[in-house]
Amino acid sequence: MTYARARRITAALSTIFWVLVALALIWQASLPGRTWFSSLHDWHWVWLLPLLHGLLSLPFDWAAGHWLPRRLGQILSQEERWWPIWLRGSLVQMLFYAAFAAWLLLLGKSLGTWGAIGGMALAMLLLAGLQIWVARAVVAWESFFDNHKGKLVIYLDNRDAGFTGGISGIPGAEVFVLPNKYRAEMNDTMLKIVQGRRHGAVQTLTHARGFLVAFLFNVAAFSAAVLISPEGVATGQGLAATVGIYSLIQGLLGPLLLNWLSRRAVFEIDRWIYHRGGNADLLRQSFAAAVVPGESLPEQEPWATLFTGMPSPASRQQYMTGQARIRGAWQAAQQARFLSWAGLGLMSRSTETMLGRPERWVFQVSD
Repeated sequence: MTYARARRITAALSTIFWVLVALALIWQASLPGRTWFSSLHDWHWVWLLPLLHGLLSLPFDWAAGHWLPRRLGQILSQEERWWPIWLRGSLVQMLFYAAFAAWLLLLGKSLGTWGAIGGMALAMLLLAGLQIWVARAVVAWESFFDNHKGKLVIYLDNRDAGFTGGISGIPGAEVFVLPNKYRAEMNDTMLKIVQGRRHGAVQTLTHARGFLVAFLFNVAAFSAAVLISPEGVATGQGLAATVGIYSLIQGLLGPLLLNWLSRRAVFEIDRWIYHRGGNADLLRQSFAAAVVPGESLPEQEPWATLFTGMPSPASRQQYMTGQARIRGAWQAAQQARFLSWAGLGLMSRSTETMLGRPERWVFQVSD
């Protein structure tokens, strides 16, 4: 079995496991009184939910990020430092989850259902605005600053060969984030193409559409969860049930709906660069930047594309020179997954590209 396929299986098992955990959280809210769950104080859930998420994620992260690479001969340069990297990233995410849990419970008690929904939306805006700082808290990056056509570019020096960076910030205040290895491994022309893709995402508004779609989808999913939960988020048990319902909607329905828009955005930016005089051969070479060595299959099976926001290089070449107008939402699925932190999303890091790789929990693999 290849490392890529083993990671895919591990990610599938992780998703199934979190579905069961979410169902258990929903079930506990329906139990009659005088149970262990009902004996917990409401504020105990503020630290219990993040702690459960961190500890229960460990076996799958360890398998995909540490054990499988060694067993299948995919030893990466950061393997000897996996434990401290994972521990730091997990603790930081747990702290964010605890802060958001306390925020939602406080709003649920004081302002009710709609106050909690508004608070969750506000937390997502905060996460988006501070995304680069969240990433630098999760991993101890060494940062290098530059400027490209009026946009701040931050190069993060990392050991993860699959880190591709992204765009940080809300629309109108974007910062481009790139791996520092691009400056060492790419020539100036290729680097300009990669930087140009980020500009294309901003100028075509596909990044703004991606953020808006991700934001609205998460708000809708959280609103549905709060309204379905018998006690909303006014109690600890109600908060736990809401997290379970939200995670099922966001983690299962979100990828199926949003990955399609994410893939279309990749095609849109490819064509945007090509029809503005981009060198076709160099563009095709740049497609390899999003293929994670040893993890991503260069030519994905057709069914596998349903579960990823990144199309295969072959499909990108097919659409690049076409005349049909394509509109997408850049990284809609990936942005929604990161923003799901605001609602304590249980599946926020369980995809095959993220599992066991804290470097990708904030900026997920992108074009």
